[in-house]
Amino acid sequence: MDRWLPATLPAKRLAQYLERLAALFGDADAVHFVKLTKGSARQYLHVEPSVSEAVWNRLSAANDEIPKEAADIRRDINRMLLEDDCTGFLRVDRGPKVIEFPGRKTPISQEVVIHETGDLEGVVIRVGGRGASVPVSIDASGGVFHKCSAPRVVAKRLASHLFEGEIRVTGRGKWLRTAEGAWELQSFEIADFIALDAPSLGKFIGDMQTIAGSLWNDLDDPQAELLKQRAD
Repeated sequence: MDRWLPATLPAKRLAQYLERLAALFGDADAVHFVKLTKGSARQYLHVEPSVSEAVWNRLSAANDEIPKEAADIRRDINRMLLEDDCTGFLRVDRGPKVIEFPGRKTPISQEVVIHETGDLEGVVIRVGGRGASVPVSIDASGGVFHKCSAPRVVAKRLASHLFEGEIRVTGRGKWLRTAEGAWELQSFEIADFIALDAPSLGKFIGDMQTIAGSLWNDLDDPQAELLKQRAD
């Protein structure tokens, strides 16, 4: 970090950088802060040999936007350097550079916010809140998590799908194009959803039996009859 020196870098800011770096490495328990030295506040970190290959692969891939979580953290660090009027880089000790952080040299484009209808897919991992708009968290896999919200009546239905397979939600999202040109979902108001997993045999028959006038209620063994029909 070319602007900061050990004598001028605030401890709080150092801690913020170290937290983001540990997250970028991907195995915080096996990454250790060693020292801060002169020469633009160089931070030395030690990676335990047992995870060194996995960490190297993750850092190398972060430049290619995969995994997305690591790429997002890389952008977080670059924004911090931009805020601090710095540039920086991450490299192996006495070895090659792994990631360049242009910081203040980042080409700045105007941030753009758009509101657009669309859909998201994933697994519901959290539903809860007190207000009329209930927070909902969706795991879209690959380290991507969407923080959404839904009206209470929709949230109540979503709660029955908690950790129960993938769903597709439809609604209106707020998207931000950052100064670095990346699109980030800021919020998403869910209007409705559908389950993507096929229902179990028992649930399907139960749903059919609730329909008024359904012949399924007259069968002695509806599951056997359904399996027979499928075989035919």
